Amino acid sequence: MRRILFNNVNAGSYRGEKSESSASIGIIDTDTQLTTAIDFDRFGIEGQVNWAPALTFADGKRIVVLSMEEGLCHLDTTRTHLWIYDLGADRLEPLLQGYRPVPYATAVGLLPGENRIITGHNSAGVNRHVISDLDGGHAEEIPLPDDGFSYCLQPSPDSKRVAFHTSSKRGGYRISVMNWDGSDLVEVAGDPDHLFFGPSWSPDGQWLLFADCRHRQDPEHMRSDLCVVRPDGADFHRLTEDQSHWLSPVYGGPDTKGGGSEVPHWMPDGRHVTCVRLKPGSVTPWPLQENPAVDDHFNRDFRPGAARGGTDLCLLDVFAGTHQVLTNNPEGVWDFRATPSSDGSQISFCRSRTGEPSELWLLDVAGGGARYLTTGMDHSGIDHPKWMA
Repeated sequence: MRRILFNNVNAGSYRGEKSESSASIGIIDTDTQLTTAIDFDRFGIEGQVNWAPALTFADGKRIVVLSMEEGLCHLDTTRTHLWIYDLGADRLEPLLQGYRPVPYATAVGLLPGENRIITGHNSAGVNRHVISDLDGGHAEEIPLPDDGFSYCLQPSPDSKRVAFHTSSKRGGYRISVMNWDGSDLVEVAGDPDHLFFGPSWSPDGQWLLFADCRHRQDPEHMRSDLCVVRPDGADFHRLTEDQSHWLSPVYGGPDTKGGGSEVPHWMPDGRHVTCVRLKPGSVTPWPLQENPAVDDHFNRDFRPGAARGGTDLCLLDVFAGTHQVLTNNPEGVWDFRATPSSDGSQISFCRSRTGEPSELWLLDVAGGGARYLTTGMDHSGIDHPKWMA
């Protein structure tokens, strides 16, 4: 049995508005397509307007969930809460009871053994990261460089090093690697004209994969190239040269809208990586607002009539420089959130036709066939699929 955890789209989450759906999170069996909806409101925890899956445990029985109180989603004055939900016992327990220095906290990752967790604590433009026990005990701050707002921390496969990107005081986004105590810090990619974004380690720990957006020419941050580099900064090279990876998917209609960065993934073979390739001349149905009345971190107008193009899922061969098209879509179909299974035989992804809710699809890599799974509870759309054991 293979299962996929997903987030039910809440179009009002950007502004701290509660979803009309009875459940925020779903789990689907990919064989039977049986979907289990999880309604956290039934636990009677007051003041929570949005729930989202954050991390999964290796046992496939527990997940880390983030809930948010009323407030704009990107403001550090908005209070969040972290929980562990046990699927088998149907039990919800709070995380970090012993460590909450600021209102806004996020779950970043679990360390080997899954008894220690990395969390981010955002306040006054500073994003502190801490390693602690699950209850918040034995907290140790990670000494990130004083160069801006750092996030997207990614432990190396052997857990000895950590990679991250920084919205730098020197301009652009920069990617660095260091030891957990801050020593042996190496900036592996940095340029004020580039947003180097979303580092991920190859399975053998020998390479870092990330996106490169030329933000001065692309204020929407819609397009990027994909790049790799050694963890010591050597052998930097681009896998694409045409800014064709869809870095910032936006999808749905006014009542089913969503978005978020498209970070590429390594396949388990350590050779191929996912790419969401924009068709030439593509324009999304959600252009940026020039002067938004409220900065809600979405800030887009719905103009489906101006949309054109779409996207295809591809695999890039890091070493041969070749690519394989996995979904060759017609005009107006937008695939995103390519997420490989642990053995690489399947890729889950989201698909949205222009102005329509996002759907969960499953692709068999060897055979190339893709099949529809669900549009989520109440057909409001789905996002951020995560494989579960």
